[in-house]
Amino acid sequence: MKLSLASQNRTVLGTVSTIVLNELNWTAALDDVFKRNREEDPTLLWQVFGSATGLARYYPASPWVDKSRTPNKIDLYDVRRRPWYIQGAASPKDMLILVDASGSVSGLTLKLIRTSVIEMLETLSDDDFVNVVSFNNNAQNVSCFNHLVQANVRNKKKLKEAVYKISAKGITDYKKGFSYAFEQLLNHSVSRANCNKIIMLFTDGGEERAQEIFHKYNEDKKVRVFTFSVGQHNYDKGPIQWMACENKGYYYEIPSIGAIRINTQEYLDVLGRPMVLAGEKAKQVQWTNVYLDALELGLVITGTLPVFNLTREQNGKINQLILGVMGVDVSLEDIKKLTPRFTLCPNGYYFAIDPNGYVLLHPNLQPKAIASGPVTGHHKEEISACPSSSFKDVEDPSETSPQSPFPQAAQRTLSSSSCVFPQGPSPYMNDQDEHKLSMQTNKASKNPKSQEPVTLDFLDAELENDIKVEIRKKMIDGESGEKTFETLVKSQDERYIDKGNRTYTWTAVNGTDYSLALVLPSYSFYYIKAKIEEPITQARFSETLKLDHFDEAGYTFIAPREYCNDVKKSENNTEFLLNFNEFIDRNTPNSSSCNIDMVIRVLLDAGFTNELAQNYWSKLSLDGVVAQFVVTDGGITRVFPKRAGEDWLENAETYEVSFYKRSLDNNNYIFTAPYYNKSGANSYESGIMVSKAVEITIDGKLLKPAVVGIKIDATSWMENFTKTTIKSLCNSEICGCERNSMHVDCVILDDGGFLLMSNRDEYTQQIGRFFGEIDPGLMRNLINMSLYAFNKSYDYQSVCDPEEEPKQGAGLRSAYVPTITDILQLGWWASAAAWSILQQLFLSLTFPRFLEAADMEDDDFGAALPKTSCITEQTQYFFENDDKSFGGIVDCINCSRKIRLTAVVPLV
Repeated sequence: MKLSLASQNRTVLGTVSTIVLNELNWTAALDDVFKRNREEDPTLLWQVFGSATGLARYYPASPWVDKSRTPNKIDLYDVRRRPWYIQGAASPKDMLILVDASGSVSGLTLKLIRTSVIEMLETLSDDDFVNVVSFNNNAQNVSCFNHLVQANVRNKKKLKEAVYKISAKGITDYKKGFSYAFEQLLNHSVSRANCNKIIMLFTDGGEERAQEIFHKYNEDKKVRVFTFSVGQHNYDKGPIQWMACENKGYYYEIPSIGAIRINTQEYLDVLGRPMVLAGEKAKQVQWTNVYLDALELGLVITGTLPVFNLTREQNGKINQLILGVMGVDVSLEDIKKLTPRFTLCPNGYYFAIDPNGYVLLHPNLQPKAIASGPVTGHHKEEISACPSSSFKDVEDPSETSPQSPFPQAAQRTLSSSSCVFPQGPSPYMNDQDEHKLSMQTNKASKNPKSQEPVTLDFLDAELENDIKVEIRKKMIDGESGEKTFETLVKSQDERYIDKGNRTYTWTAVNGTDYSLALVLPSYSFYYIKAKIEEPITQARFSETLKLDHFDEAGYTFIAPREYCNDVKKSENNTEFLLNFNEFIDRNTPNSSSCNIDMVIRVLLDAGFTNELAQNYWSKLSLDGVVAQFVVTDGGITRVFPKRAGEDWLENAETYEVSFYKRSLDNNNYIFTAPYYNKSGANSYESGIMVSKAVEITIDGKLLKPAVVGIKIDATSWMENFTKTTIKSLCNSEICGCERNSMHVDCVILDDGGFLLMSNRDEYTQQIGRFFGEIDPGLMRNLINMSLYAFNKSYDYQSVCDPEEEPKQGAGLRSAYVPTITDILQLGWWASAAAWSILQQLFLSLTFPRFLEAADMEDDDFGAALPKTSCITEQTQYFFENDDKSFGGIVDCINCSRKIRLTAVVPLV
């Protein structure tokens, strides 16, 4: 230990033995190699060598901290169980785990078998395919998988859950078990690794050898058979030893729990020998999936390379052993810095996938940490489901019944005889239609040092369609291409669905197995690259960011971006503004420590938003409007008047603001309901947002540099709304949307189905709530009438708390929604007058440099109790067609309700 600490290296020891001490000695020479590598490339993070005996050397040294460790908890870290080691130590394999479930294995032996199978599954990576079969008088799959499936995190979890439910009964029939196992291994109609083929037999022993089965299915010995004698018993071990030796496998004994871990990973040495013999043809550097680093680097990928023993023994025979795996960690944050972000517009992004279709980079790759504490405000319902092996094996889940598409009446039946697993992303949850597909993590995964890889398929990261399936396949095959099509886009806050045109451009990343893609909406093919030549103009624009300027020009927020190396970032807007202003006062935007384009752009946006506030906002007096605002691509948010900005709750980073991103994708005005607070707090008092993107065209190039809007006081809007709709000289029972009318209910819903306004005071407190929770029957009819459509999506990165009971919602009688185009005069917001300052400045349009980002060399990459992991399901609603008027009859228990609806979608 002194040697490793002195050389700034961290060594983890398992059992202290002669072998380990010997490896400590010869691996010490790696210290100098690690140091030289770091000197040649300062961007290198951790370098590591993990040996086949369990020893690991990390460089540089780091305190070994396990925050989850308690006085009674042992740190069971084993480098051989880390994702990068598993993926680098062996070639892809098809594994069928065969479990003896006869009556003789009951009790302790059955517990040992279950634990051994769980440990065996932990030795597999996403390059492998696996299934678990139990047998006694007959053979059967232990889970809903009826063929080999990819050994990804979700599939292994499902198999582990099924293994714990194996029971012992009947007699042992090896012929039935092996016949069933070989049939699955020889089934070429499903995806598989098509490399090493293995059968792992876990049993307590028996008299039968099943010779005729091996002669029938494995005469050419292409399938290796490994056998494990589990438990302490006096059964004859000869037959199962013969099975292993006759089929190019090995025989192991697991008499107690202490022998499980070492014996379930010994087979990797055997499978590594073909790679040793392959020499130059053996696999070279391989990059892992994304996983959580044990040394708290966050999300990383690791480049791995197996290390072989190429020495000769005294008899001249070449060794055929893997000594271990070398690895180099690359932080995802460092990779993100290599890809431009703020020239793509908020709805443009890069993503990268690996050969398995899992995303390496993607804005929706946001796994949630498993931590203690409750999650509030979410309706949860546990549903039993079984994951699929890959996107090709997915069967469509049972659709929610048209008669009950809402949380309190959700109906979903999943077949127990087939694997059903939902598709679609959902990195967060909402209150519309949410269920929990609970998947309990095993004890090992609660330790962050052994947390499983983050495996998010591209088709799970986005709302899937057939074109994206095709793009995924082409990217995996290393092809280049481009495709423009309309797709559904989920909003930043997960409450809405929009339709938008996107252009996908993809190509392989040189020197890696990854493929990189750029996704752009049509309005972000070009971006503004401005220059402010005169120092006086620069100073005048920067002056508008000063705190003492807020009274006359509104409260100003600046996105916390890395404008300059010497400007300290802060999530506190006031602090960050002070830091930015202090730097700009002492330096010019052309400072070598600054991103000049970003600084000039934010100053430009500060200038013209100031013009907008002083020349327009300050001269307007809008009754019922509590705030006027503008949000820009350059990172400025200006809210007028100042007092409204003090209560502003939106993210200062404009690229993360939901209404801003939605406004860019829509030609209509975007109404954004406040978040409904189930605790009873008056969330509606924050106001209702109405926003619209500003479009300018320069030399035929469409740009959307900002979004402008207002916040409406809900109470004032309701009063104006009811007054405007009441007919004069009316003698009938229904004369319009009278406040608290006994005969008619009037509601305004936004395009996500959230309540914006009602003529009934009792519903004022529910503004911002999903209407399907207020009146499920009426919302169902709005869907049946094709006013609304809905889309289900899922989050495979969630963590869950204990279940909560759903709450029933009250019902309305009828609905009449008049147009409000004339009530709110918002057309002047789209006026180009406020943007005339842009025409007076030097402006160039530059196409984002995509292929340069893709053309990377290898060196560029070298820069309380926990909750349970689960899958969350949610449903977003959106306008299905452009019809303006709807009507019909809604049946209720003892009555019928006449409804008349007008879609409020004011056009440009």
